[in-house]
Amino acid sequence: MKPSTQEPKKEQTKASLFWMLFPVALLVTSSAGWLTMVSIALDDPGFAVESDYYKKASKYEEVIAQRSMNEQLGYQVSLTRFEVDASGKTFAELSLNDEAGAPLSHAQVQVEAFHNARAQDIFELRAQELKPGIYQIVLQRGRPGLWEFRLKVQKNGLFTQTLRPELLPGQKQGAPS
Repeated sequence: MKPSTQEPKKEQTKASLFWMLFPVALLVTSSAGWLTMVSIALDDPGFAVESDYYKKASKYEEVIAQRSMNEQLGYQVSLTRFEVDASGKTFAELSLNDEAGAPLSHAQVQVEAFHNARAQDIFELRAQELKPGIYQIVLQRGRPGLWEFRLKVQKNGLFTQTLRPELLPGQKQGAPS
């Protein structure tokens, strides 16, 4: 008997080729989906990671020391104005008082401000003193919602505080509740 020299049927060849390429197609599709999701997450302005978070966590004793310094200095900070004008600029006025309640003048006030929904977009500003104890920051663009202000006040030592005011849509706002 002669061995069969028949060629395989075309249907068998197509089926085996399909099943051979099927796992490859699944891997390519899965990889494309993951790459798409990663690129969307990285381009999302609402996605943010705290800068140097590991460094901050590993030096927690500095945070404790800063809290002690804040208590020693006893400064009082409050937001007295937070509003958007007709041009779209956002104004925030801070009232700074010393431990006795007297206005704190000639302090250097640095502010990191960001909207919670756009936490990657951080404004680093220096507050200007309008009158004794009253400091102002101006954001070129503001949006309604919850904000975070991280303050660093330098006078007789470093004082830090975080404020979380809410800017209401279409409404001027004084001191937050």
